[in-house]
Amino acid sequence: MSFEKLVESSPIELSLKVLAREIDQIQSEKRLEFLKMYPDVLPPVRAHSTDSGWDIYAYGPPLIETTYIQYNTGLKLNIPEGYWVAIFPRSSVSKYDLVLANSVGVIDQSYKGEILVRFKQTVSEPNLYANGERIAQLVLMKKENFALYEVSDIGDSERNAGGFGSTGK
Repeated sequence: MSFEKLVESSPIELSLKVLAREIDQIQSEKRLEFLKMYPDVLPPVRAHSTDSGWDIYAYGPPLIETTYIQYNTGLKLNIPEGYWVAIFPRSSVSKYDLVLANSVGVIDQSYKGEILVRFKQTVSEPNLYANGERIAQLVLMKKENFALYEVSDIGDSERNAGGFGSTGK
């Protein structure tokens, strides 16, 4: 709509048009829905609007199994169709003598259980996250569907089979 037509519109018509546009924007907004399993669970947060992931918090004491330490989050996700969620360690993990047990957690769209975060100890008595501390971050990822085909030849490249360290220091 041109500026001239907006000026000619009545204030009520203009307000209704703005409201309708805002409703359309809200309805088309992509959402990652979460469920707090208990009232005192901390919701996922982004420190900055430009952050790729949401920090998630430890809920309750960790479950310690020999060299593994597992944290509950008290959260469940409703992942939108066509997406999956990756669980990455936060950079602060270096202060805790822990590594994410599966390097990156993969949560498929169909999973509806509690988000659990499992670490492996790197020392015999690690510094542990406390209840309410940020323990990991979740990142929503778009899923691409490809068919997997077996072939008899994949061709050559400049690199070919050069692996670990093959491109120099």
